[in-house]
Amino acid sequence: MPKTLFTPGQYELSHLLADIDLGKLALPEIQRPFVWKKKAVRDLLDSMYRGFPVGYLMLWNAAQVDSRVIGEDGKQHTPTEFIVDGQQRLTSLYAVIKGKEVTFHDFSKGRIRIGFRPRDGRFEVSDAAIEKDPEFLPDITSIWVGQGWEVVNGFIDRLKEAKPEALAGDNESQLRDALHQLQGLSDYPFQAVRIGHEVDEEKVAEIFMRVNSGGTQLKQADFILTLLSVFRDDDRRRLERFARESRVVSANGRPSPHNHLLQPDPDQLLRVAVLIAFRRGRLQAVLALLRGASVETDETLPSADRDAQLDKLSAAIDKVLDLTNWHEYIKAVMASGIRRAAEVSSRNTVVLVYALYLIGRSYGISHSDLRTPIARYFFMASLTSRYTGSFETRITQDVQSFTQAEDGNGYLERLRQATQTTLTADFWTINLPQNLATSSSRSPALFAYVASLSLLNARVPPFVSGGPDGQKAAIPIRDLIDPVVHAKKSSLERHHLFPRKYLESIGIEATSQINQIANLSFVEWPENIEISDVPPADYWPRYRDQFTAQDLFHHGLSPDWSDSDYDVFLERRRERIAKVIRSGFESIGVGPAQDE
Repeated sequence: MPKTLFTPGQYELSHLLADIDLGKLALPEIQRPFVWKKKAVRDLLDSMYRGFPVGYLMLWNAAQVDSRVIGEDGKQHTPTEFIVDGQQRLTSLYAVIKGKEVTFHDFSKGRIRIGFRPRDGRFEVSDAAIEKDPEFLPDITSIWVGQGWEVVNGFIDRLKEAKPEALAGDNESQLRDALHQLQGLSDYPFQAVRIGHEVDEEKVAEIFMRVNSGGTQLKQADFILTLLSVFRDDDRRRLERFARESRVVSANGRPSPHNHLLQPDPDQLLRVAVLIAFRRGRLQAVLALLRGASVETDETLPSADRDAQLDKLSAAIDKVLDLTNWHEYIKAVMASGIRRAAEVSSRNTVVLVYALYLIGRSYGISHSDLRTPIARYFFMASLTSRYTGSFETRITQDVQSFTQAEDGNGYLERLRQATQTTLTADFWTINLPQNLATSSSRSPALFAYVASLSLLNARVPPFVSGGPDGQKAAIPIRDLIDPVVHAKKSSLERHHLFPRKYLESIGIEATSQINQIANLSFVEWPENIEISDVPPADYWPRYRDQFTAQDLFHHGLSPDWSDSDYDVFLERRRERIAKVIRSGFESIGVGPAQDE
């Protein structure tokens, strides 16, 4: 029998939490500092309460290993034991039982507040309703951080005042037993395996990945970031810091990656770097590299060769995280008409086209010369869902095709050709109108329409009959979707041109038909309320004269659209909206035509 690298054991949760508080138990840097979603923590506590097994922990007994503490700094001891597997379970339980703030996947920080109803042993993520319900202990942390008996008595007193019938018979005794059982979760026994100190960090990383490779929770990006912790820890830290800082407005005007379009995750930034360094969209190739194999084959690389490949990856990460590159690229995306994250149909597309932008920079193309070709390419890729589905294969094909160019002009020409050969005359007149035959609020064609209205300086129809002159100032749509505007109610809504109740009165009841993209038009919300459910033949004559020919074009309407049969109206308006989208696309980099 081969020698094992671990020994089995059992630990009570209270013992593990005490070691975390003292600083004896910590996270090695190969782990990432995230906890589960709150609902997953709720489910974990529910399983423990019912006595179910919840998996084992893997601990590593080591000295002088880079690590991060759980909870607050200033521990009494230097860590001597590290959580290799089971970090999310243990960190989540530590956060709940000790009442500590933790970092979530979006890099936000906060407490995990779980409510408990002792009547039936039900756990729920706390919200306003749980807080008000006297049958719930709204924050179970209180039973561990305070005096348990006081918390139990306080719960009973509150329930007695609000709902005395809930304590009839021996119910009070049963409720107290349930709360004491909850308090006893701190002594839940965890099965664990301990890896000895003689095992080095690289071997521990391999163990971690092999143990998790059969599950569905960890992605290849997680494995790569784990191994980066071993070989290039600073790179992994920089990716995580950039992702974290992109989510908050910087203080004192300090330069930061924050913007209103995309807050990337570390693995998305890593994918861009992989595309730049190795011209591949599949992260599996880099995972092989970090394990010591060639990017091209599965052959093992000498350590010097692996270091050279890692140097390429590090250099690519430098370019990805360069703030000038990042913000100039965001400007290019905005040049495609996108104003805010709500109009981004695919985060993947934003990420992958960033790689194409940076590759263009490697050809020596200036930011200003890249802006329009990239904006047009991004518009095309978003509108056609180019990078959904098997996007790793598609982006690899694109990158390898475009980088066959001999110089910057050749690279730009390949971008233009890809855009033109995708957005053909048939696409604009046949495919796009068909794509608009949907009620989906996440349709790429709908997002392209919004972007086009912004590009074309379209305005919100006045749609008002009151006021001293029967008019009111029109507002450009781009101003109403400005990301810095955060009204209580959306300032721009899509209004049914053929109102729901009218359609139902003529036998059209399917929501998928009523909410067709072609039956919705952008208006400011006060007018949406004013129009209400009046049939179009009744309300349109009141507003028709307030629409210029340009307004009618932008909103895909003919002067007499209200007299049309509904199905005919939908078909014709799809064709008109497709023309608006095409006009918006053609205006990128040159501005809207004056005779629209």
